[in-house]
Amino acid sequence: MGLRFHKSIKLGKFLKLNINKGSVSLSAGVKGAHITVNNKGKKTASVGIPGSGLSYQKTLGTGKKKSSKKNNKADDILDNIEDQIGDAINDIAENFTGKNKNNDEEEM
Repeated sequence: MGLRFHKSIKLGKFLKLNINKGSVSLSAGVKGAHITVNNKGKKTASVGIPGSGLSYQKTLGTGKKKSSKKNNKADDILDNIEDQIGDAINDIAENFTGKNKNNDEEEM
């Protein structure tokens, strides 16, 4: 069995920062439903019945950009927001781990 690390920090009533050995993520939502985005760009949504142990989780995106011929202003705005959230999560990850994601990719 490998060593595991996990830490959650509440950043307000509806926001939580999750830190573990492999990534950093930001979750927003209420008890029973939330959306999570991690520093690698993966987005998931989860809904459940609190206290029952029953829940459903769906991956909304893997961080890879889809190319589309149709582009409208709303899509551009959402893409910009997603990029800003991803950058903010990467900055937080670098501060907590002391690693720079871009430098790690260049070394591989």
